[in-house]
This record gives sequence, C-alpha cells and structure tokens, in this order.
Amino acid sequence: TPPAVGDKTAPSMTILYPAGTNLLTTATSITLQGTASDNVAVTEVVWSSSTGASGVAQGTTQWTAGPIPLQVGANTLTVRARDAAGNSRWRSVVVTRR
Repeated sequence: TPPAVGDKTAPSMTILYPAGTNLLTTATSITLQGTASDNVAVTEVVWSSSTGASGVAQGTTQWTAGPIPLQVGANTLTVRARDAAGNSRWRSVVVTRR
C-alpha cells in the first residue's frame, strides 16, 4: 500500500488480553490479543520483548501476538501498530513470570 499523502494520524490500539498493564504468571509463554484502527489503514502490527524476542502479529485490526516466550522475572512486552504513512502507536504490558 503506498503511503497516504499528508496522513499524520497515528493508529489507535488496545491490548485486550491481558486486560491490565501488569500480569503475574507461572506460564512459560503468553499470547497477546488486541485491536488496532487507523483513519486510513493499519498495515502492520509487530511485537517485541525486553528479553530480545520479536515478531509480527497475525492480523491488523484484530491481532494476535505470540506465543511470546517468558523468562523468569519481569518481561516487558511492547506491541506497535503502523500505518502506510509510517505513523505508529504502541502499548506495553509487563508480564512477571514466577
């Protein structure tokens, strides 16, 4: 998709699962789910972890990221939605694995 000329509006996005910004778990991985929208179109949703893992989520307006491996301790997971003009918005969640 070619960049939208003059588009300066960043996508909006929400992480639906987990619902909060902090989660405590004993699981070895997690799958994040959420939504994203834009005034033109969301072209990509990517994720990264403070542990160095990263990837591309499945879907754009309704996306699923994972399974994301978790190390023992705090893992900051960041999800970023981008549009064709290069505008982006991110959200993060801290998942602490016991």
